[in-house]
Amino acid sequence: MSRLQMVRSYYTGIIVDGKSFALNGDHSSYRFHVDELTGDLHSDHFGGSATESMAMLPPAVNGWVDMIGRVRREYPDLGRGDFRIPALQIRQSEGYTVSDLQYRSHRVTQGKPGLPGLPATFGAEDEVSTLVVSLYDNYSSIAVDLSYSIFPKYDAIVRSVNITNEGQGNITIDKAASLSVDLPFEDMEMIELRGDWAREAMRIRRKVDYGTQGFGSTTGYSSHLHNPFLALVSPETTESQGEAWGFSLVYTGSFSVEVEKGSQGFTRAMLGFNPYQLSWPLGPGQTLTTPEVVAVYSQAGVGGLSRKFHRLYRNHLMRGQYVAQPRPALLNSWEGLYFDYNESTVYDLAQEAAQLGVKLFVLDDGWFGEEYPRLNDTAGLGDWEEFIIESVSKILSSAPISYVKWDNNRGFHETPVPGISHSYMLGIYHVFEVLTSRFPDVLWEGCASGGGRFDPGVLHYFPQIWTSDNTDALDRIFIQFGTSLAYPPSAMGAHVSAVPNHITGRTIPIKFRAHVAMMGGSFGLELNPAEISDVDKVQIPDLMALNELVNPIVIGGDLWRLNLPEESNWPAAMVISEDGSQAVLFYFQVRALYNHALPRLRLQGLDPAASYSLDNNGTYSGATLMSTGVQYALEGDYDSRVVMIQRV
Repeated sequence: MSRLQMVRSYYTGIIVDGKSFALNGDHSSYRFHVDELTGDLHSDHFGGSATESMAMLPPAVNGWVDMIGRVRREYPDLGRGDFRIPALQIRQSEGYTVSDLQYRSHRVTQGKPGLPGLPATFGAEDEVSTLVVSLYDNYSSIAVDLSYSIFPKYDAIVRSVNITNEGQGNITIDKAASLSVDLPFEDMEMIELRGDWAREAMRIRRKVDYGTQGFGSTTGYSSHLHNPFLALVSPETTESQGEAWGFSLVYTGSFSVEVEKGSQGFTRAMLGFNPYQLSWPLGPGQTLTTPEVVAVYSQAGVGGLSRKFHRLYRNHLMRGQYVAQPRPALLNSWEGLYFDYNESTVYDLAQEAAQLGVKLFVLDDGWFGEEYPRLNDTAGLGDWEEFIIESVSKILSSAPISYVKWDNNRGFHETPVPGISHSYMLGIYHVFEVLTSRFPDVLWEGCASGGGRFDPGVLHYFPQIWTSDNTDALDRIFIQFGTSLAYPPSAMGAHVSAVPNHITGRTIPIKFRAHVAMMGGSFGLELNPAEISDVDKVQIPDLMALNELVNPIVIGGDLWRLNLPEESNWPAAMVISEDGSQAVLFYFQVRALYNHALPRLRLQGLDPAASYSLDNNGTYSGATLMSTGVQYALEGDYDSRVVMIQRV
């Protein structure tokens, strides 16, 4: 074996050359190395493909800046001269908080191990490889393992951290980020998903300024207020062009996202536990494992970033037989009956739903029986693990139940110790793991007063999540477009509800309401069929039939956002099947404009050389459809079209 072979090793997507590491995706590279003088890990590159290593020297400055403050670091610790935000803060029993983590060893394996007690991405040995770099603090006997898994097909790096107390005394983990990354760009913008109950996932784009900015949750769950997702983009990046970096935390508990633009011009991004709700004690020999962060790079704009996340999550995060299957059209009882029902009213509602072509009837809330009556928002089941597992198992074993919606309606208002948030998450993940494994034929849906827990952690167990309690079709366009920034349309629950809408009071035609709901993988009705107008009722069979055609494409296809609702009166999107043979176009007009030319809509993602049929009404090349576009007559407020596209 030559000397080069001894120091250089290759795995799927990973090259190790001495103490220099490269993780290469199909269109990206992530590089870092061990500094020989300090033992610290220095970042070299995260972005487009870089086929060789370059000498990365600290940037020269006209003046004086301490060395550690002007280098890009992989996992910055606290108290040694780097005055930027740290990824790790450990408190010794004596109160000391300084850490000095230095390289100790590394190992590379094919495949990707799971995380104990936590949701995680997965893949076969030919799909993913994992690099683990071990750091050690010789003064405090703390070992930190940084895990990097590369999914080359998706240009995705998945990172997590193990912190082990190898000393003799007790320590406390006050902060432990799952990922920290230093990008050598000072002119960047950040995209986040913020909102509140009934207006989740509002897409916000803002400039990264000097200093620290960010967001998070202290509610005990990921929350309606902020989603555990961050995108960093260049100012010129659009939906279809430019560089974009996405970071998605696979966790459902309280979290923190921090972005800092430092004095040297670097941009540091960090995701992980919320430090206000951690303070995690570690006795000798104990280990804390952080949730993982999925980091994706795209040169095809924000849309390209989203499609990589969608494919990765459908294939390597979400589990179970229903992930790739079309979902049955359902009727959810909530907005039709709320808490006011008995056996007779439920039976009548189910019969009326069946007459409309509904395939799945969902009894939402209030079903816990006489022992634990759920008569209002303040009553319900207990919250300890084995009680829940056995109670739910007993119910699911008592009847041929095929669907369960798991809700969460309350944040942590009493937190006697900060670490209770993570303890709760470990408990609920255990419950999810046991029940979904015990009942694999049940279709599970996540929920938290709507989209309060729409996160990758829940998607690991449940293939779909109720996107928002707000079923108003206009608001839902914003909510669903925003949610799609990180999450596949197949995961979204979207229903046609009654008008006037129970939240907004807005009245929108049923065709528009149904077309918006069809953009979600779980399409359904949420109303009392007895109260539907005759005009609306006669349209439902055709809308149900259309959804039967649309849903298989939405479940497994790639989403292209053509017009964003915050930028256009004509929001539009299309979903293209993964093999490119079929597509569906969703096209909406929010407000009628008098004496205004009908806009042209350029399609995207098609094969320029292929020919396509649009609703069996004319055949055009992909090049024509993407260059010239299509034009449809939309009349009045809230008009819409759903167009089926077939490659011929």
